[in-house]
Amino acid sequence: MTTGPAIVPVGLSVSRRAWRLFFWIWLLLAVPAALWAAGGTAPAAGLLFELRHGEAPPSYLLGTMHSEDPRVLGVLEQVQPSLTGSRRLILEMVPDGPAMLAASLGMLLGDGQTLAELLPAELYAEVKAAAAEAALPEQAIRRLRPWAVAVMLALPEAGGGAFMDARLYHQALESGLPVSGLETPMEQLAVFDDMSPRLQQAFLRDAVLNRAQVEVQYERMVNAYLSRDLEALRQFAETDSESLDPEVARWFDRQVLQSRNRRMFERLLQEFDRGQAFVAVGALHLAGEQGLLALLGRAGFSIRAVY
Repeated sequence: MTTGPAIVPVGLSVSRRAWRLFFWIWLLLAVPAALWAAGGTAPAAGLLFELRHGEAPPSYLLGTMHSEDPRVLGVLEQVQPSLTGSRRLILEMVPDGPAMLAASLGMLLGDGQTLAELLPAELYAEVKAAAAEAALPEQAIRRLRPWAVAVMLALPEAGGGAFMDARLYHQALESGLPVSGLETPMEQLAVFDDMSPRLQQAFLRDAVLNRAQVEVQYERMVNAYLSRDLEALRQFAETDSESLDPEVARWFDRQVLQSRNRRMFERLLQEFDRGQAFVAVGALHLAGEQGLLALLGRAGFSIRAVY
């Protein structure tokens, strides 16, 4: 994958992680509520769902895992027929060059600031050591916002392949299927606008403390995902959130999950009313009282697990 113009060295050094960040963050750190839907029970198992409303042709909603793991990518073979028969692919964000560049630049501190200037000396030393263990040299993090470094420290090492959402994107382009996004990079970045410096430091401190558990947590998440067990994914996220500062966990629940789910839901209604849309978003966006399955169920959609 190309990195785009060489605007700043830090953008080049972390561009791949920056891109993965904007997809992983929603799955890895969301804090969902219990799985249910008013007027009916939201499916607790499945990754691909058929949605029907009125006389419109069916649409499909896929819960993705934003990963390049070959085990995860195997799911794409199971959902290919539904994608092929659709009129449009809709992702959380279109993974094209301009979006990637915007994501990378949005992680940077402004006005010549550096991370070391924003953090207590002891915390910065711990962050620098954790980043080195994650193959991120100090030069790569020195101008990044604290929340961006925190998310990067919560990621497993990249393997160099295309993640699930990018594979779907390129498949659609190759077949001439139109692609659109539910959100822009700036809308996704905007959720961090009200994250106070104290919250960002707490989030970063949690990421450093939990760094040793990243690979173990990743394996648990992969196993739950491949089992198509939304309830297990919910429990994983709930347990994972217990290690976060409580205020950080509440902030993520409000800003990262609930507000974005509502925005996605409202933008999907028109597409689903037309039918034949194929929507792919992080699996945890499907779960919970304010998850997409529950919101769509309350809006009168008939929901059936396909895979």
